[in-house]
Amino acid sequence: LVRRRSDGARLVLKQLLHLSDAYHCVEDDEMTTQARREVDTMKRLSHENVVRMLEAFIPPGRPLCIVCEFCEAGTLNDQLRERRRQKRELTEDQALELFSQLALAIDHMHHHRVI
Repeated sequence: LVRRRSDGARLVLKQLLHLSDAYHCVEDDEMTTQARREVDTMKRLSHENVVRMLEAFIPPGRPLCIVCEFCEAGTLNDQLRERRRQKRELTEDQALELFSQLALAIDHMHHHRVI
């Protein structure tokens, strides 16, 4: 978790340990090119049900860093685990709403050739 200096907004900074973890069996230059292409695609995604990637960079000699929006309520997995812990099942309407949001997010990503 980091804060943006300009406005104090909370953001998430993720580090990919090694580009080779994400791009198997390719040369370093090709890995960097593929990573940058994927980052550019992800930065163009803008949908209410997709966490927005704001920036990405590779510091010299360091892992790929990705800056994303921070979700105050946590991840979907966090929410479902908490409901399970509290023994609160989703109603059918809640499950259908969740499924709809997931389908819309996947459609948006598919349209941008992410998946």
